Amino acid sequence: MANRSRGEFLANMSHEIRTPMSAILGHADILNDHLKDPDNLLVVETIRRNGNFLLAIINDILDLSKIDAGKMDLQMQSVRPDTIVGDIRSLMDVRAAEKDLPLKVEFAGPIPETIRTDAIRLRQILLNLLGNAIKFTNDGEVRLHIRYDERSKLLNFDVIDTGVGISPDKLDTLFEPFTQVDSTSTRSYGGTGLGLTICRRLSHALGGQIDVSSQPGKGSRFTLCLKVNASGKLVQPNLNSLPAVEKPQPEIQLSTSVLVVDDRRDIRYLAQHFIEKAGSTVYTATNGQEAIDFIESPDSPPVDLIVMDMQMPVMDGYEATTELRRRKCKLPIIALTANAMKSDREECLAAGCTDYTTKPLDQQKLIQMIARLTT
Repeated sequence: MANRSRGEFLANMSHEIRTPMSAILGHADILNDHLKDPDNLLVVETIRRNGNFLLAIINDILDLSKIDAGKMDLQMQSVRPDTIVGDIRSLMDVRAAEKDLPLKVEFAGPIPETIRTDAIRLRQILLNLLGNAIKFTNDGEVRLHIRYDERSKLLNFDVIDTGVGISPDKLDTLFEPFTQVDSTSTRSYGGTGLGLTICRRLSHALGGQIDVSSQPGKGSRFTLCLKVNASGKLVQPNLNSLPAVEKPQPEIQLSTSVLVVDDRRDIRYLAQHFIEKAGSTVYTATNGQEAIDFIESPDSPPVDLIVMDMQMPVMDGYEATTELRRRKCKLPIIALTANAMKSDREECLAAGCTDYTTKPLDQQKLIQMIARLTT
């Protein structure tokens, strides 16, 4: 019962988070098409980049069984550590400025030009540690101190604050899930108590560890220590280095008719905008029953493909797809779902869907999928 309840909770949480995120990121894409000023385009790109980073984190958190079992899928790649640090500083500067706290980034000498690690997980750990430091510090400063020991190949990230600190008897439970250092922390500072648990497990997955030292009323120091596979020469850090910009893919032009089925007006609008921009005609329905009525009606225009949301009132996408297949409907059906669990794709395909994509809507991925299924 506990496992089933957790699965239901994760599915619902996934839907509640990812559906509004789909609207945020989708409308950022639309806004990007209307802007010319480089500063405004940079702001939109920051929204998109960090929204996608947030979703990458959500995807990992949702599948708690992977974390619990220590079977995380790491995406190891060569990355510049100073680029990661610079990106993190740009994100956390705003949080620190809201509390009038200086956020200082310091390097104790040269660092490897590149290291092989999972950049998303490393960013996740450092963002969480810095976020906590800022949250629990009202006066003084927050520092991120980076040092590399070439002999031991250890790369250390120290997050140091002058905040409320932690009493020694609470340090042992600090990394337990859903645990706050005292009963007033939740009321005063918010949070679920999951962040440090995930950080420690992620650090172990990356081959490192997190240690903490703290004094009540004087502040805390969290140290992430990673044994890194470094390549290239040692270099002086450059916090102004930017991530590589992906080359834009050529635009795909469609000449199809698509039925978009979703109960959320924002999502219908986004899907319609993306598909019509690629050259297709779009019809819409707000639930599975409307979709069936549209397909079955002799007065409806013919369509070449259906984009079907899977969670809707009246009749959901699973039931509607099963019924359409029972009625010998051969059209390709793309399942659209806010759920991100591994079993979701199999469940959609079992209901009769041809393919599967998740919210938030990825414009390029959706158009490519429609093109592939209608040619």
